[in-house]
Amino acid sequence: MTTPAFNPRLAITDPQVWREDQNVVFLDNPYLDGPPVKLSPSLLSFLPDCDSCIFYDYYSVKHPRGIFPRIFNDIDGLNKEFFTGKDTREISPELPPGKLGGGDMFIQSEVIYIPGHRPFYMTGKLDMLATFEGDAGFGVIDFKTANPKADHLQHYTRQLGAYALILDRPATNRQRFFPVNFLGLLCLMPSQMCQSPTGKIGYLVEPTYVPLQRDDDALLHFIANRVLRVLELPTQPEPSPSCEWCCYRDAVLSGI
Repeated sequence: MTTPAFNPRLAITDPQVWREDQNVVFLDNPYLDGPPVKLSPSLLSFLPDCDSCIFYDYYSVKHPRGIFPRIFNDIDGLNKEFFTGKDTREISPELPPGKLGGGDMFIQSEVIYIPGHRPFYMTGKLDMLATFEGDAGFGVIDFKTANPKADHLQHYTRQLGAYALILDRPATNRQRFFPVNFLGLLCLMPSQMCQSPTGKIGYLVEPTYVPLQRDDDALLHFIANRVLRVLELPTQPEPSPSCEWCCYRDAVLSGI
């Protein structure tokens, strides 16, 4: 049987429906009864270009993350404390009226089945959840210490889109937040320093809201073709000659 073109709209959550519904079942899925893949939304933003590294990172040893200075955790905590309870229009007039909250909320999706691929689920932690008035739904807000004009900010569309999908389709016994209609980055880049009469010195920050467009189809297509496709391979792919991590790992293993 020929594998049909990928259609992310057919992603479902009930494996029994997968087996029985002729509109969904196109081919036998050898991964259906296997353990689901656990994915992190943050992983999707800056996934390695190298298939070999994706495979190795998931099944063997993760790449070193480097030293993450505690100061950034402290700044993140101050951001959440400051913005919790504020009106959403204080960060952008483009947003409907509502309140900010839900910082550091751990979320997890139900298991999702994409035809022809291994099932997966996602888990992560929100920076901030916007709860809008009336039927405007919810919004996912993520803090970034970054220039709001930086080209790489659009890479976070997948991360925030994954958060939205988790909130729409949560695991059993988790609260559902539906619909998630707004995604955005709140860029908090220090612009100058100031000194108080008491002699304390601080940074002045001009908050800039950067809206992102939610696209579930593109997200599921990326997960299927860029992540699951690699993790379903029987063995680790050949290292990429241009991948610095592969070159470093090969040098270590060869004793250089």
